Amino acid sequence: MQLLTSRPSYASAPVASALVAPTLVALFAAVAMPAYAGNLDAEGRIFTRWDFPDGLPFLGTGSKMESRLSERWAEALARGGFEPVGEPKTNSKGERYVLMLSAALPVPVSALPPGMEKQVWYEYWIRTITTPEGATPEKFTSSGSRYLIRCEPLTVMGLGSAYFANGDSTGQPNKVYAFYRSPMDLSGAAMNLPGHKQAAERSCSQEMAEATEKRTADNVRDLLERMEDMQKIMAVRMRKALPPGGASSAPASSDSNGSTSSTGSTDSPGETPSGLFALMQDPTLFDEQGQPRPARIRLYGANGGGAYLHKGVACYSDDTEIQVAGGLASSFKSLVGATSNLSIGMPATELSRSVEAGGWNMGAKWFYQEHAIPAGEPTTVRIGTPACQMTSGSFIAVPGVDYEAKNVRAAEKGLCMMTVNRILPNGDLKPVPITAASRCVPGAAAAKPALDVPRDGPKDGPKELPKQGPSAAAAVN
Repeated sequence: MQLLTSRPSYASAPVASALVAPTLVALFAAVAMPAYAGNLDAEGRIFTRWDFPDGLPFLGTGSKMESRLSERWAEALARGGFEPVGEPKTNSKGERYVLMLSAALPVPVSALPPGMEKQVWYEYWIRTITTPEGATPEKFTSSGSRYLIRCEPLTVMGLGSAYFANGDSTGQPNKVYAFYRSPMDLSGAAMNLPGHKQAAERSCSQEMAEATEKRTADNVRDLLERMEDMQKIMAVRMRKALPPGGASSAPASSDSNGSTSSTGSTDSPGETPSGLFALMQDPTLFDEQGQPRPARIRLYGANGGGAYLHKGVACYSDDTEIQVAGGLASSFKSLVGATSNLSIGMPATELSRSVEAGGWNMGAKWFYQEHAIPAGEPTTVRIGTPACQMTSGSFIAVPGVDYEAKNVRAAEKGLCMMTVNRILPNGDLKPVPITAASRCVPGAAAAKPALDVPRDGPKDGPKELPKQGPSAAAAVN
């Protein structure tokens, strides 16, 4: 293809600019703003399609969004139907105010992006009315804030607010903020925010009832599973404590009709409960020699960090340490890609498959090692990465169960969290309660922890940590 070129005419440049500039301005004003829309998630695009069916113009986007929000507020006032939320309150300035919740307005299907047509969204406004005492309304500020709610999954989005130099949020606003935020999940602590809980209960009562029922059922199931795990751990410890042949001399278990043991009596204080005796004979928990079947754990590490395993203790020390990652040699081998994974046949998970595929991120290659760990005894893991400081935690493994542990930085929250998960038969993961572990004191390495399995995560919880380098967590998170 031949290209035709020519030198620019510098003498005519001012004239050309004067003619072209207005044309470009008009062109940009008429073109939708794909760059801005590209930064929105699917939920944010609902509002651009609803408020600007022809697309946002390239120039003056902010002012046009503010004007549109003011128009929407005027429409909400005209519809009316605002109801008070709670009793009037007094703010730090001594102003008395009351929150008002608007009626719910269904979002038209035409405003929903492709793939979201079957979802149901509602618009609602939260209005703040200020009632000054002994002062003029001009000294007080009222507002109207726009939100959108979806029932499944329960989600709320904020679109902005209009602020007024009067007490009843009417007339011309003196300040408007319009924006398209990422969704805020209402199923957590945000449900306690004034107005939002009432909006959710009004528009999504059925979905909320179903979600509450599901959470209750999940909590009951988790509690029963933890109780079952505790019984298995107790069975392991009690069998170890019995003299040789003691397990076979324990009382027989009761039958399904609730009858007593073969001796004709129920379990007496100090005797081994019949249910635990049955577990002590369970071949899925013990091998042919009567030894508890070991559990297994997969630990993840990366160059620039460290991962350490301590078997049989609820603390850590140099004497009990098994190094999975860490040290200059390990870091160099990982950096050049020479580090390989160590497997003993544990089932694959999404995370392990990602690592095997080459989980590189800013030069940090992730790898893992799998180890057998004692059942019914504490296990302590310590993991640190270039993005997360060293964190230590301990747990008690159930016989024959597989686990995996990692310490990653959540990109969306900027928090680091070490987690231990149980690997289910289908490869899914289920969180395991862990407790914070500290360095062993003399004589503590052989001590046994309390038998109760913690119901919560680490006592100190997630921490906001300073960045220590490129986040390697994103490669496997």
